[in-house]
Amino acid sequence: AVFESVSAITTTGLSTISEVDDYSPALLLLRAWMQWYGGLGIAVFSLALALGHLAGARRLAGIYRQEDLHASTRTYARQVLSAYLVLTVVAVLILWWSLGDGLQALLYALAAVSTGGFSGYEQSLADMPSRLAPYLTLGAALLGALPLILYYQIASRRGWKPAGDPEWWALPLTVALVGLLLVLILHVDDGMGWSDALHHGMLLGASAQTTAGFSTLTVGELSDSAKLWLIVAMLGGGSIGSTAGGIKLLRLLILAKLV
Repeated sequence: AVFESVSAITTTGLSTISEVDDYSPALLLLRAWMQWYGGLGIAVFSLALALGHLAGARRLAGIYRQEDLHASTRTYARQVLSAYLVLTVVAVLILWWSLGDGLQALLYALAAVSTGGFSGYEQSLADMPSRLAPYLTLGAALLGALPLILYYQIASRRGWKPAGDPEWWALPLTVALVGLLLVLILHVDDGMGWSDALHHGMLLGASAQTTAGFSTLTVGELSDSAKLWLIVAMLGGGSIGSTAGGIKLLRLLILAKLV
């Protein structure tokens, strides 16, 4: 119980439960819900704690004057919660339509938006009855790995310039590059056909880059080069102010610019 709770709240996704079918739906829902509010905590505090020190963080949160800091931090938390709730509801409805199972849709939506990775099926995404559902799940994880405040700024039309905001385009571009390279590795090193390589490579790439942890096959059976590339993607992670882990892409972009 302690292990599952810590793994859930930190959205790590490690589990000591080997046969999820042997456990009650209530337990599976509890795990997913803990990941959901753990992801919200990461999204809020990872940026809120930096608001007093980083000009870039204040810009991302829409704070431009130091005297507005304390009031704006609370406002920022409310705005992130609003965006988080909307993303979750949309993910539940879309996955329910795809899976035809309300409980599984709720489990995967909570774990995807929080980039947590707990699964309601034994073999994660591989056991999903719909071929479209894994893409929808990783799509929800990708949205959760973007700065949540951006959705509020888009809805309210406040200071959002997509063309000049690296937080908006860096993650999708990185996911595409990671996925395409994995496709090539799976085809060359693992002997997988192009169709299967494209399916597994793009999904695994998105899962690793967003640090969600979902899988469509047994990762331990992949070649060393595929594992290494997944490690690199996980280290990079998602965006600042999101539910994703890793170093964060914006920091890597700043480092690259300095170099």
